Amino acid sequence: MEEFTNKRLLIVEDDQVLASLYEESYNALGVNVDVARDGLEALNKIKQNYYDLILLDLMLPHLDGVSILRKLDEEKVNYGKVVILTNLANEEFSELMRNQLKIEEYLIKAQHSAGEVKNIISKHLKNS
Repeated sequence: MEEFTNKRLLIVEDDQVLASLYEESYNALGVNVDVARDGLEALNKIKQNYYDLILLDLMLPHLDGVSILRKLDEEKVNYGKVVILTNLANEEFSELMRNQLKIEEYLIKAQHSAGEVKNIISKHLKNS
């Protein structure tokens, strides 16, 4: 647990139940967790804080996940690793995202349990 005490994670998820589940899970590991429930809130938090990892949904109110990443890159904002967690199961889009934007993983919600996602996020936090 000690290895995560200085790590910062931003969970960008509009599903309140899912966001709370991940928040509690990572808080229990000692991670400093922030949650953004829409794209504009996420953009503002990322501009104000450096996060070691951003768990980002793509379909969000006000500003989608792709637009968030593009705006951050346009404005040359320094941000950590990004893991996409979405319902959009499109392999071509997933490859395009990895090639054009700084994405570590592209996860489909229906294909990964909360425990699997937690393990993937933990792996990326350890290496950040």
